Amino acid sequence: MRQVFTAIHRIALAGALTLGIASGASSQTSYAPAVQKHLDAATINAAGDQDLINYIRRNSCFEVEDLTWRTWARSYLDQEVSPLIQIFDDLWFVGNKYVGMYFLKTADGGVMMIDTMNNTSDADKYAIPSLQALGLPLRGIYITHGHGDHDGGVNRLRQVYGYGWPVLIGSGDAASKPYQPTPIDSANEGVQAVTIGGTTIRVQAAPGHTPGNQISLIPVHHKGKELMLVMNWRSAVPGSASLSKQYVTGVERVYWMARSGDAVGFIHTHAISDATLPTINQIMATGSRDSIPLIFGNERTTRAVAVARECSVARAQQIDPMATWAVWRVNTLTFLDSGPDLKKVAARLQNGWGPLRGQEVTFSVESSGASCSAITDENGVAECKTRMTVRSGEIVKASYAGASTAEFVDLPADQSKLALSPACTAGASGKTPPGNGLVCR
Repeated sequence: MRQVFTAIHRIALAGALTLGIASGASSQTSYAPAVQKHLDAATINAAGDQDLINYIRRNSCFEVEDLTWRTWARSYLDQEVSPLIQIFDDLWFVGNKYVGMYFLKTADGGVMMIDTMNNTSDADKYAIPSLQALGLPLRGIYITHGHGDHDGGVNRLRQVYGYGWPVLIGSGDAASKPYQPTPIDSANEGVQAVTIGGTTIRVQAAPGHTPGNQISLIPVHHKGKELMLVMNWRSAVPGSASLSKQYVTGVERVYWMARSGDAVGFIHTHAISDATLPTINQIMATGSRDSIPLIFGNERTTRAVAVARECSVARAQQIDPMATWAVWRVNTLTFLDSGPDLKKVAARLQNGWGPLRGQEVTFSVESSGASCSAITDENGVAECKTRMTVRSGEIVKASYAGASTAEFVDLPADQSKLALSPACTAGASGKTPPGNGLVCR
């Protein structure tokens, strides 16, 4: 089986390189079994989704597979994104295609900056002209972490705009900063709410890349609809055993934050890191924001984090060969046949390794609260055997809470579907089946 996984992994990597995702790859194709296991898992969890392979797996596994990636990525320092480019109704980007900053319009009609690039020169070239172009008052700055290419412009902005607004940064990075930052508690492992200009973002400490590194959920609007995006969710794995473990923990926190916060995509001030750069390139080329590549949907967003987590563990395993890590597996639930219907409620639980046996799946009707639970058989199928009233047109949800062993962490899964009567499933859409008074939907 390992040979099969390795073959899949190599095919996926070759495909990414064929598409021009990077300038080159390491000639090494054989890794320690514990490392290869997680590289394979990253590929399997991508489930053949080429965007996840190109923009997430490729850019997360590079520290193991392609040591030329950083040189390639930094070649984008010379490609400017200027003047200000609008990505969402209320979010703009400026800088270059390697590193930049965002401007988020706040609820009170001001603007929140997210990161500030490198130095005074960047502030004068990008930040100040952008604020002037927007014509919105600066309400505050949120710094994702304390490296100089993210907060280097703050001092200049203080000189120009004063101290009547906060600069928020993780407390683990705040101590040495001269610009009077407002620290966000890096020792707090929970999600914290931070409000600037009436707009609330949710942040969570994810130390490792820096002591004060944070991940965050940022609300944006697309065609008037609010979307939640994960900001600066991945970076470079630190080179020590202890810090690499911290980093992996941070990526795992991204998964749970994205899942619970219904995040539908990612955005990064290092645009090169994920689908942010393809989005910027597309908008610059077409002038259209109708279809944005970085909007993945919640299922693909959490799947992407699981892919990145396996890449991170592969690198941490290289750094500390004595460490042991369980593999994260992304699971899916699929209702059988055309169900659920009025007679049968059943779903299959599986992942890229195969069906899951002996796991509990719960079915529930959202409108009535009716529910039942069933255990998956050898084919991963769970079927309600108890009486559960399901009416045509009701939403039935199948849920799997997840499970873990020393070898695997099986991630939660759920699926919702509209229940139809048997007559409806036979193709009578838009008609009233005789005798039951239900309209097919």
